[in-house]
Amino acid sequence: MDFVIVTTAYPTIILGTGSGVNLNSLRSLRVLRPLRTISTIKELRMIITALFGAIGLLLNSLIILMFFFIVFAIGGLQLFSGVL
Repeated sequence: MDFVIVTTAYPTIILGTGSGVNLNSLRSLRVLRPLRTISTIKELRMIITALFGAIGLLLNSLIILMFFFIVFAIGGLQLFSGVL
């Protein structure tokens, strides 16, 4: 991954900024570099797996919460329509 990031910087340096070569989207992969530490640190890996394990339980709560948000949003639209 480091190799790809470094090599995508070379065309813009060699050809110049006005050459029409735009590789900024590929250079945004630099954000993913800290994810390599997850595989090396045991405690961090345990925290990440616990978070992914809790997503299923949180999903049910999120569905109920979104249902109430939608109900109150529709009620608010009906109540305040034309006021502003």
